[in-house]
Amino acid sequence: MECNKDEAVRAKQLAESRMQRGQFVEALRFANKAKNLYADVDNITQILAICEVHTAALNKLSCSEMDWYQILQTERLSEEAIIKKQYRKLALILHPDKNKFAGAEAAFKLIGEANSVLSDQAKRSLHDMKVKAHVRAAAPKRKAPSHHSNGNKFAARTAVPKTPSHHSNGNKFAARTAVSKRKTPSHHSNGNKFAASTLKVREKLERIVQKLQSKKVQLKIKKGIMDQFKPQQRAKRRRKW
Repeated sequence: MECNKDEAVRAKQLAESRMQRGQFVEALRFANKAKNLYADVDNITQILAICEVHTAALNKLSCSEMDWYQILQTERLSEEAIIKKQYRKLALILHPDKNKFAGAEAAFKLIGEANSVLSDQAKRSLHDMKVKAHVRAAAPKRKAPSHHSNGNKFAARTAVPKTPSHHSNGNKFAARTAVSKRKTPSHHSNGNKFAASTLKVREKLERIVQKLQSKKVQLKIKKGIMDQFKPQQRAKRRRKW
């Protein structure tokens, strides 16, 4: 316990040094540490009250509008009697005659102004409107659902999913293998087809030429034979005469 008390005193001293510099957020962190280590450390309640008020004053609704509920550390729906009771409690702790720590006087003025706003019904209602506007602006915006998206969702829900069968899988596999077996035409295959066609034409032409040559030979032979028989025929005709 004595070890914790010494560490709590050191943390409280660090908090006081931060308060003198106006660093109330850091001071509040050290003050809470000191209280957690040793709850009965001297004047820790006064230090915490100062730091909490100044830290709440930093969380403004706008550039010039304070959140008076946070400064008085009360709920937004609190009754007027609870607000006054909380103000009296903080005023006793933060009064400059009793609290000599840095920032006590400024914190006392802040809670007095918060009490004056929240105790007046007209000022409080106006402040509540500003708080609500701040909450709406800080809240994340939700996208409004459209009837098209709802229609698509409904169609997706009503659509009956098709159960896959081994037949359909087999057909898909056969189709894939058939596609993979198909040969893509290339310029090489086209060239081979053209060469084959030209060879066929040449063969036909050669056959025709051979036929013509054979016919010419036959004609020459016939002509030679006829020429041989012509003088004999002439001699027979002369004899008859």
